[in-house]
Amino acid sequence: SDRGFLPNIVKGLILILAQTLIIMTATLMASSFLATPVSILFGLFVWFCGGFYGFTVENLKISERMVAQIEKRIERGDRYRQAPNEIDPAIVKVANSAAGITLHVIPNFGKFDFSNHLLNNISLNGSTLAEASGYALIYIVVFLAAGTAVLHFKDLC
Repeated sequence: SDRGFLPNIVKGLILILAQTLIIMTATLMASSFLATPVSILFGLFVWFCGGFYGFTVENLKISERMVAQIEKRIERGDRYRQAPNEIDPAIVKVANSAAGITLHVIPNFGKFDFSNHLLNNISLNGSTLAEASGYALIYIVVFLAAGTAVLHFKDLC
């Protein structure tokens, strides 16, 4: 049966494997042009950023709403007085733009999280597994291609 405990654990392990392969290929790619300890740190950085992807997206939404509220008050002619502990909205907009661009590069490890399925006794369907595997494959291919290109370029020089 596809809905049993063992098939779900196997599907979950496949998701963990896909996430691990992303981290490993990122580390391997970095090792083509960085020292070993730095490339390991890069792999940890990818893991850390990928794990906080959802948190970052939520905080971006909150800060964008905050900036929009401040801009509406300014458009209405209300006096906006910046509190001493408040960051200037222009700086927040620049930081939001930088974070938004960065989120297009960093993998979203939330796609590999099967804990809700496991805790709520919900079967992990094949489409979720296929979507996550395809998502992982994109990053794996890009990281391997980048590492191979760097090694090829280093051989030419």
